[in-house]
Amino acid sequence: MTVPFGAFSTGIGRRPGAAGLGALVGGAAPPPEAPPAAPAPPQPPAGETPRETGAPPPPPPASGITPAGLRAAGIGAVNIAALRPEILDLVRPQLPEQPPPPAKTFTQLANDAVAQLRAAPRDALGEAVRTLQAKGIAAGDIMSLLERRTRIGEVLSATSNRWSAETVSDFAAALQMDASRLPVMDLIVAIAILNDAELEAELRSENLPPTTPQDLLQNRKVVYQFPPPGTELTPPYVILVAVEHQDFAAAEQTVAALLGQLVVAQGYRMPRDAAARLG
Repeated sequence: MTVPFGAFSTGIGRRPGAAGLGALVGGAAPPPEAPPAAPAPPQPPAGETPRETGAPPPPPPASGITPAGLRAAGIGAVNIAALRPEILDLVRPQLPEQPPPPAKTFTQLANDAVAQLRAAPRDALGEAVRTLQAKGIAAGDIMSLLERRTRIGEVLSATSNRWSAETVSDFAAALQMDASRLPVMDLIVAIAILNDAELEAELRSENLPPTTPQDLLQNRKVVYQFPPPGTELTPPYVILVAVEHQDFAAAEQTVAALLGQLVVAQGYRMPRDAAARLG
């Protein structure tokens, strides 16, 4: 049979007596009376052990540190009142880094390039073309140069005003141009996209419709088989085949719609109305 396959107590509050009041108005006051002695606690008869009164033991210090505990731990005299809780150095958490922009498809890049070149001022567009011509870069080699000399992912994913300083410097060095000419850099990137040698192939690949299992069973093309055709087999046996199905109709429409807007002007492919502004 054929089998297709796929791929976080000080007495402060006592009232003063008569003598005390006399002392307050200037009379001589007798010496203060001594407070009565507190009665001694009762002692158990000889031979008996003291009974528990049921009073709970005093609570431990709030800090949990006692002199006995310190002595048991081998620590000498400590001024407990001087102890303080440990102060934690709270560091403000760092904000998460801004995620990079999502990668664009080649179809999106091409459409953005067309729109950018169409809206480009004539002077900036002419400067971009002259910069490429002065460097002697062929149309199909611009993207290769940028891939080798710059961070191409950063260059393609955002406009030059969002590039890092290093990327801007690298780009200017690669094209031997003024690093302050950011708008011109954007136009050079747009020209590079539309003149990339893999433009048509990338557009077709990205715009193919998804393949269903039914497509692989019916409208298919066998690209590999094992065992090879002509091999003698003894039942029971299994034959493995690799098949593909491609419907280029929708992809061809996308390619034609984009490429139909482009013409070659001064050696570089660009939108027709952009080329007209160059003269």
